Amino acid sequence: AVTVTDSAPVAALSVSPVSGASPLAVTGDASASTDTDATPIASYTFNFGDGSALVGPQPGATATHTYNAAGTFTVTVTVNDTAGLSATKTAAVTVTDSAPVAALSVSPVLGASPLAVTADASASTDTDATPIASYAFSFGDGSAIVGPQPGATATHTYNAAGTFTVTVTVTDTAGLSSTKTAAVTVSSSQNLVGNPGFETATTGWAGYGTAALARTAGGHSGGWQCQVTNTGTVAGTAGINDNPNWVTNTVTGTYTATAWVRADIAGGSVNLRLKDYNGTALVSSTTKQVTLSTSWQQIVLTYTATAGHALDLQVYAPAAAPGAVYFIDDVSITVS
Repeated sequence: AVTVTDSAPVAALSVSPVSGASPLAVTGDASASTDTDATPIASYTFNFGDGSALVGPQPGATATHTYNAAGTFTVTVTVNDTAGLSATKTAAVTVTDSAPVAALSVSPVLGASPLAVTADASASTDTDATPIASYAFSFGDGSAIVGPQPGATATHTYNAAGTFTVTVTVTDTAGLSSTKTAAVTVSSSQNLVGNPGFETATTGWAGYGTAALARTAGGHSGGWQCQVTNTGTVAGTAGINDNPNWVTNTVTGTYTATAWVRADIAGGSVNLRLKDYNGTALVSSTTKQVTLSTSWQQIVLTYTATAGHALDLQVYAPAAAPGAVYFIDDVSITVS
């Protein structure tokens, strides 16, 4: 008499990667498992060791999983054959905590002192199990650090001219941190635009192209803004032009022009342009363009002028659709 018993399968397991920062996606692979008798492998079951649900039993020899918390985990595969016999194999995975990813925007990034700015780190992220706990802001002018605080924004007023580096430090509940910086330039020059915010009228501004101007409630700051509407029947230029020019006799220096723009419907572009005239002769022109969004955004351009010229300023949509509407506020020209 000869008695032959069935053999259990021989389990094999590899995991890739075996270490990394959370969130860590891994793949468990048991395809090297074997069963050479008449009862072949029927299923694989994966336990990733972090309390998550088992994967399987399944006919496939691989499974994926994402670890969202730090620690060392034991991955176990159970290999079953058609006779109900099984074998297991394990592998270790080490997951470390990830530092947050800091993000920072500052608005405005340019202006004359005293300049009030807002730093916003709300786009910072931390996708693992130790979320962001605090934000600390340094405004780079020797003032006290704002925070650490749970809020992702902070305000500050610069009272002196210069270029300053704003730094946010974002820290998670595990004590890990990262930083992000942004630059702010503060000019000592006063705004040369006599009616920058349209708070009383549209005095000093004329329609440019096929634009109709209206002073409407709202704005980037204050209580009013300039509404620009393209009254043309085809797409074309629509904007504002300083009339008469705010700068009629330049000094040698760098002129900085800015304007805030937005639209109720995003899309289309708006240009900010300075044209340099020596008498009636156009000497040079410089333009900066942005794409309109539903939020206020600042357009900034700089131009180096020589003495005795005039600067002509326009803020305009170069291809506004018929009836298109957008808004302009807080226009400035400074010189340094």
